[in-house]
Amino acid sequence: MWSDPNKNNKEEALTKLLFRICAVVLILTLIGEIGIRALIMPAAIEADESLGWRYAPGSTIRHSSEGYAVHSINSLGLVDDEIAGVSGARPIVVLGDSFVESLQLPANRNFTSLAEGMGSCSSVLNAGRSGISPLHFPAMLAHVRGSVEPQAVVMAMSPGDLRDIKGSDLIIDTDDNNEIKSITYRPPKQNSLRIKLDPLLRRSALATFALNRLKAALAPAPRSENHPESDSLSSQDSDDNSDIEDILAFQMGETSQNVPSIVLFLPELEYMNSSRARATPRSTAFALLLEKAAARSQSHFVDTTDALVTLYKTTGQPGHGFANNSPTSGHLNEWGHKVVARELQSGLSAFGLCN
Repeated sequence: MWSDPNKNNKEEALTKLLFRICAVVLILTLIGEIGIRALIMPAAIEADESLGWRYAPGSTIRHSSEGYAVHSINSLGLVDDEIAGVSGARPIVVLGDSFVESLQLPANRNFTSLAEGMGSCSSVLNAGRSGISPLHFPAMLAHVRGSVEPQAVVMAMSPGDLRDIKGSDLIIDTDDNNEIKSITYRPPKQNSLRIKLDPLLRRSALATFALNRLKAALAPAPRSENHPESDSLSSQDSDDNSDIEDILAFQMGETSQNVPSIVLFLPELEYMNSSRARATPRSTAFALLLEKAAARSQSHFVDTTDALVTLYKTTGQPGHGFANNSPTSGHLNEWGHKVVARELQSGLSAFGLCN
């Protein structure tokens, strides 16, 4: 049978073109994977019924969006070293969100590690995790208690926790005297797409990078500074403040059952010219609220505001921010962690846990 040679040549040329395109895409993908793998590590997370998600034990995290560090995840799914002789160990457990987790710098430079190395402090376990709030402290501590029993608990909080509490869907059960008996809350949302893609994300830094960029692109625009914050505190909403104080006091009590406890306040500061700094109004108001709640739950209150303000006043070095992100805002930097470690060490000394 006769065939059209021109048609055969066109089909052959098209096949070669498609092959070349596929080869180029594959090469570019490999280059992208190698390049991005040098900056970030593939993600490794697991679904958690109480906390929404947690890091997979034994995985590695490379963080570069603010500061830079590579972290190994311990057997508890936390950003810390393994506890020496886990069986029978009784560490000081520090609970909190990303300010405690401290992905921005090496683990041996964060305030939990620095406090552990000061004097004769007991073992300090960093049980911080991004995205949790004081509402989740009892659940996180229960997770830790599955392996070790703490000899003291530190609950680190910052003004951002107020937004988390106000934005949570809570069911509060009270008794006849209007005292809180229980708080039922919706755990942090599981990133269903991330969970489904976890097998790919564990192996591909490029896929992790693409998902993170997509998440950032789809996130709502930040609110204007000219509009009032929904998580601000003022005398006009004193009833709301009372409710928040009740919730905080209850959660502190539930978390610190039968062990010494410290509430560690990490402020939000405004850095100004001439080495001047001050706490923002919402930071000052939240600190007062925390101090009252801590007193009700018989927790020792440690406010690091003055120490961080003094750092900037005496050295000109802000305690927040990184050069590759924002120099005077964001998470604690290395200097801020040193200051907070000293304040924490002083608070732990009150319980005879540090000399």
